[in-house]
Amino acid sequence: MSIAQIYFNQYRWRRWSSVYPDLGDLSGAQVVDLGCGIGDQTRDLSRLGAHVLGVDMNQDAIEHAQGRAIPRARFLCDNITNLKDHELASDGVWTSFTAAYFPRFEELLRSVDTAVKPGGWLAITEVDDLFGHEPLASRWRAVIEKYYDKSLEEGVYRFRSHDGVQRVLSSRGWRIAVDRKLEDDEFCFAGPAASGILDAWRTRLSFMMPRFLERFGTEAKGFDSAFLQCLASEDHRSSSCVWFVLARSPDDRQNAG
Repeated sequence: MSIAQIYFNQYRWRRWSSVYPDLGDLSGAQVVDLGCGIGDQTRDLSRLGAHVLGVDMNQDAIEHAQGRAIPRARFLCDNITNLKDHELASDGVWTSFTAAYFPRFEELLRSVDTAVKPGGWLAITEVDDLFGHEPLASRWRAVIEKYYDKSLEEGVYRFRSHDGVQRVLSSRGWRIAVDRKLEDDEFCFAGPAASGILDAWRTRLSFMMPRFLERFGTEAKGFDSAFLQCLASEDHRSSSCVWFVLARSPDDRQNAG
């Protein structure tokens, strides 16, 4: 499955139309889309009237986004923590399913601080407890919790990021304007998963299983099959949470955090 197809599928399963009204009138606004992927949200923000800079470090994704010829949009292949190098003064920063890759969220927020005007906004969408699905045997739940802890310890991903993001934002003077959960077809559903969603999870697990096996050896062998069976079960239920936070930058940066 190509990266474009993966992003296309994920876009279909999100509830972006329920989130965009929280951003207010974007006519003429300057917006940065951090971790823009192939530009799906960049396109949406452009359609709402914004001028958008999409930033992602995946060259293939950026090239695909550039090929879409999205009005009022341009794209940059760079590490999203390097925004200070580009002398931006945006009205808002959008980032979806990116914050959890920064267990020390202040590292990402420092970059955002250099890109957004005082009083501007930061919109974050993320998932907590990605593998929060039942019914699973207790042995698999133990492996999941170990994987969560190991990923956090190694500084590569925080599987429960909402509360930490909130704390960092507040400590640096950002005001939380919106904080709510979102419906999601891929992560937050009950009953058996649709075939397309099972395929997406199969692809995700194919990328993740080598890391499971490297860390936990035979203890993790068979986890992928067991998890897919869980998702396909008539008794399936999810405790995963897709959350959305909209925060406002402090008007006086010198007195912030």
